[in-house]
Amino acid sequence: MRLRCPKCERTFEEVVRSAKIRVEFPSGEGEDIAPGALARRVEEAGSGTRRATTRSGELAFESRASARIAKVEEPVFHGKEVVGFIERRGSPRAGTLLLAGDRVRFEMDEGGVMEWPLLDIRALQGSSSSLQISPLEGGVVTFRFEEESSRRWEELLKAGLRRMWSEAGRGEIAEFQPRIRVR
Repeated sequence: MRLRCPKCERTFEEVVRSAKIRVEFPSGEGEDIAPGALARRVEEAGSGTRRATTRSGELAFESRASARIAKVEEPVFHGKEVVGFIERRGSPRAGTLLLAGDRVRFEMDEGGVMEWPLLDIRALQGSSSSLQISPLEGGVVTFRFEEESSRRWEELLKAGLRRMWSEAGRGEIAEFQPRIRVR
């Protein structure tokens, strides 16, 4: 499999015979590198997620993102039979997504804030291009990241959710989708 990063324009391809990854630069030059060494380089280079410390000393994360909210579900018909439902999402809103302490917060560029305590998130689902949460109040919120991997944010939220559920005595989370469920 050959993958291309749209930001740095490098291509990455597994070299099976040597168990390495071939990295080719836009200039045409390239190198073979062990997966662990490549992961360290990426971590050292940083990402679009900024780390900060809150006034209370907690580690916080933030990243630029857009959010779309789906509060309404509409039926999907085949003839006269309802075969499922589809979520109707609103327009994207640009802003900054923050994870700090016991909550997730989205500060919109246009003004306004949406905030969810981690214990009020009922489900979490990531994809290659977005991250969705299902808050207790209902609906689905979809985040797309400008400079960051949705996978990284999925892992950050999973870690935060696991920590909060454990501290609240709710048990160990076994799965996050379609609903958070304990072992």
